[in-house]
Amino acid sequence: DGADRDISWTYEKGTEIQYIFVNGKAYDNIKEAQAAGGLTLSNITDDQTVVVVVGKPGEPPVNVDKDDDGRPDINIDKDGDGKPDVNVDTDGDGNPDINVDTDNDNKPDINIDTDGDGKPDVNVDTDGDNKPDINIDTNGDGKPDINIDTNGDGKPDINVDTNGDGKADINIDTDGDGKPDVNIDTDGDGIADKNIDADGDGIPDHLQVVIPDNAKTPKTGDSGFGMHIWTLLGSFIMMMILGLMRKREESTEE
Repeated sequence: DGADRDISWTYEKGTEIQYIFVNGKAYDNIKEAQAAGGLTLSNITDDQTVVVVVGKPGEPPVNVDKDDDGRPDINIDKDGDGKPDVNVDTDGDGNPDINVDTDNDNKPDINIDTDGDGKPDVNVDTDGDNKPDINIDTNGDGKPDINIDTNGDGKPDINVDTNGDGKADINIDTDGDGKPDVNIDTDGDGIADKNIDADGDGIPDHLQVVIPDNAKTPKTGDSGFGMHIWTLLGSFIMMMILGLMRKREESTEE
């Protein structure tokens, strides 16, 4: 069993306590603790860790190690400019909110902020399962490709992937204007109702010219244009032969 432990600190003028972590979990009442100059924690054993992070007001601390294991957990500064790049905590609760690295490769995977406004734009995780749900970038170019939310309500509007195969199934935007062009779902049931493109060529099927399977391109020797030429030529030769035969018959009669 643990015991009550009194924790106190001193820090430079012009700085403030920005985080307190107990065994890697954020302590909520930071302002009270800062005003009191310390705090008392209950049931703390010798193997538990308390981390106090101090920084300048208005400047988020970088490379914060929540559990004192020697590896930064939040506000990771990748490029050394003193600003957080990965696992950025925007609300001060000790948990990453944007540019979240889910596979520990030091690169953001979900809730990626592409324009620097502090809000996620690409690979947005709406349900907290650490997987992207809307504005999903499938080719790594930093732009959303499927399940694109055009009105900011947190729900996909165009290029919606209904079966989870990473490809757009309904409300497909073919010209990049942010509006659906083919396989349009008009009643919100997740099934295409209008401009259905069954063959996946990006063109509504009712606008396509259907060529019968037995239709062939005319070729010489086939029953097309080339055959017609040979037929006409053969007829012309036969007419010439018949004409010569008639002339011979007329000469014989004379």
